[in-house]
Amino acid sequence: MKLSQYYVPISRTIGYDAMDQPFTLVFGPTRSGKSFLTLHLINMLASLPLDNVKGLHGLASFPTQLYIIDLKNAEMARLGRLLPSGRVATNKSEALNLLNRFVELKRERANFLANKVTFGATASSLNMPLFCMIFEEYATTNAVFSNGLTKQDKNDRYKWDALIKELFLTGAGLGFVAIIITQQPSVGNAGLSTIITEQVSVKLGMGAMTSTQLRLGFGNDVDIPDYHLTKGEGLAWINGSNDELLMPFRAPHIDPSRIWETLKLSLSYQDTDRYLLMTNT
Repeated sequence: MKLSQYYVPISRTIGYDAMDQPFTLVFGPTRSGKSFLTLHLINMLASLPLDNVKGLHGLASFPTQLYIIDLKNAEMARLGRLLPSGRVATNKSEALNLLNRFVELKRERANFLANKVTFGATASSLNMPLFCMIFEEYATTNAVFSNGLTKQDKNDRYKWDALIKELFLTGAGLGFVAIIITQQPSVGNAGLSTIITEQVSVKLGMGAMTSTQLRLGFGNDVDIPDYHLTKGEGLAWINGSNDELLMPFRAPHIDPSRIWETLKLSLSYQDTDRYLLMTNT
């Protein structure tokens, strides 16, 4: 099996190209396996490119640089112990500053590609590392920025919305990608703007959900299979791969007693200055 340099396995049988399919939505009820699946994706992204899809590990010659917004201050926030300082936000002010910094880095890479390299070169053709923002429980994050009536609240909300729009409309071709985790995948319940939902290219629905819940997440253009999903099991939609038929999968088993040591290794290659303008040609 020939893998792309940005191939990320969802399970041992299905996966996606994180450069071509840059925005991922992971949704499902509490204790459905969302967080552990995302930890698996983080481990894979941080050790790109893969050398053995069955072994689910990589070479880390151009590791994805990870940034996390977790206003619940839960599992994802704990990765701040392994990531460089300033990579994890757990409150409103930190979230806005981190997203702003992430978008500034995107602009810096855009300027580099426009002015410093051969005409027509892209982040993909230059094998540049991905930069990934992870939004833990997007509904919570959106609610924090939607509330408040002061002038500062309104300014923060305007800036947040503008940065989100810029990231999802212009980040893909530059290798700036995102993973959104949420219990409620609909526009109304999670605050997912149409800008986000239209750009999402990978949807992973985890755990037991009704057909109505699945349709909220996957949309009305796909057939909802009659599967009874349990914790750690899911359905996948990957743009351009299975547009009308969802693929069932079981997430790789993660031993909670070992995952921290695994992440400690894979997240040891996090360095903004080294990888932002790095090329592998």
